[in-house]
Amino acid sequence: VIERIARSRGCRASVAGRDYSSSYDLPGRFSFRAEDQGAPLVLDDVPLGLRGRRQADNAAVATMLALELRRQGWLISAEAIQTGLAEAFLPGRIETIGDPPRAVMDVSHNVASAEALAEYLGEHHREQVRVLSFAATREKDVAGIARALLPLFERVIITQHRQAARAVAAEDLAKVCRPIWNDLTPQRQPGSFQVAPDPTQAWHAATKSPLPGQLTCVAGSFFLAA
Repeated sequence: VIERIARSRGCRASVAGRDYSSSYDLPGRFSFRAEDQGAPLVLDDVPLGLRGRRQADNAAVATMLALELRRQGWLISAEAIQTGLAEAFLPGRIETIGDPPRAVMDVSHNVASAEALAEYLGEHHREQVRVLSFAATREKDVAGIARALLPLFERVIITQHRQAARAVAAEDLAKVCRPIWNDLTPQRQPGSFQVAPDPTQAWHAATKSPLPGQLTCVAGSFFLAA
């Protein structure tokens, strides 16, 4: 359908796997190939400013767009594309705090973005003790988000954003998340599931007396990350 509409509008349609290819390697290295005779481009082992394997797919689309603009006469060098990929930054999208990271903020608020965050944590922070501060808004698949995220953590603090009219009350959110948490294998330690009335108290509960190598993650809502 997309290709048919593109043809009807006189637009070129570039398709991954046919017109260009890309790959992603840890830790956050990106490669790209587009062999089109009009404007070929090859990038090898370029660092990505945005973190995670899903962002490599987005980087490939952005690179192909830059290549299309170049084909139309824009002066965009391969060096400029590499610099853009390395410096791109989106607040709240797997935003790390500290070096090495001691916290990750993410605005994941649907199942797909929660799965992307889980994938990133599983690849990049596998050995760390992970603690989650989690809130959500109404009309979201809260159970689906929880099922994607909770297995990645040793502790979870359920909370809510007090200024968001659409926020799910912490106690209501806990009713959804607690059965999922209790069914995790291996079972988590007693007291590892907590409820905090607001994000500040949730942050203090997560970061008070941190364990060695602890990574605190704040996710589930744009409001919470903000």
